[in-house]
Amino acid sequence: MGAIQQRDEIVIGIRANAEPLGSMEMSSGRPRGLSARLGNYLAQTLGVEARYVPGSSAQLIEMVERGDADIAFVTAPLTERAVRSHSFADPYYIGHQRLLVPEGRDAVSDLRGTTVCSAVDAITGASLDELEPGVRLLETDRIKKCIEWIRRGRADAATAVDSTLVSIKLELDRGGGTGKWSVEGPQLSTVGFAPVVPPGVPAYENFVGAVLAGAVGEGVWARAYGELLAPHLGPSEPPA
Repeated sequence: MGAIQQRDEIVIGIRANAEPLGSMEMSSGRPRGLSARLGNYLAQTLGVEARYVPGSSAQLIEMVERGDADIAFVTAPLTERAVRSHSFADPYYIGHQRLLVPEGRDAVSDLRGTTVCSAVDAITGASLDELEPGVRLLETDRIKKCIEWIRRGRADAATAVDSTLVSIKLELDRGGGTGKWSVEGPQLSTVGFAPVVPPGVPAYENFVGAVLAGAVGEGVWARAYGELLAPHLGPSEPPA
């Protein structure tokens, strides 16, 4: 923390294109999303400027572990393997696997006989065809594929973590021509997302956790969620 304050800048890794959790505006380079709100709060707490660097979750983890970033708000699920391999602060978002469906459908059973794009983690996600054998899955780890398949009519719906479904929905809404979409259905699985911090610095890890708790206590998290995610997902409690 002392080194960050001496240089008067904290370098924050953010997903390049994972709105509403985190993204970089292409034209201006401006950070957006829940992680940007929390990153700004962290910088304000330290009394320094925030500089954001974009990347994939894997790239951001490498940046932190090389010392090129002080913290990174990744969207890789917290798993036992991940926690053993990297250092994380407390979760900044708890997501749930749900469904992105056309208007008029709101349950897994409504998808019988349809093709669903599945963009879920193999460890933390639920397999939709096990819950409803009448569903055909198109599996991918790239949400752009879900968007493409839905637009081309290859997929009738999607399943992923709720924040990812919001990202798909926003892109479909911007493109037009695919009808009305909504995030519906039960919580099929639960996953946490946490910021990566440099390894071997427990005091800094604890400090980041305390700052995130402060963001919750002061309403920063709730205001960001209310603006960015609640219109699509409804109300939610912040990470405990």
